[in-house]
Amino acid sequence: MGAMRTAIGDELKVDWRAFGSNPESYHLPDGQRLRDLIGFGDDYGPLTLAGPWPVFGGQRLYPVPLCLLEKSEGHSKNQYSAAGRPGDANFTGKGAAA
Repeated sequence: MGAMRTAIGDELKVDWRAFGSNPESYHLPDGQRLRDLIGFGDDYGPLTLAGPWPVFGGQRLYPVPLCLLEKSEGHSKNQYSAAGRPGDANFTGKGAAA
């Protein structure tokens, strides 16, 4: 569970020292309290594991093969979005729409 928390926090650019010293009052730039998103200590907040897979908001999370994604335009980070779907006229199956 710690790896999931860390991945979420790192993506949100969390100041881990500030969060660790005062988790009750640490808020994200959008005003959401981080503790409500990832929990703290033995409280995992909305994060749960149901078997060997992660679950968020009652929905099971699945890894997506990178070949089904394409890099989102206008982002300097590695952000991806769906490249198309099998059956779509522009779906190549190689990670980018034709």
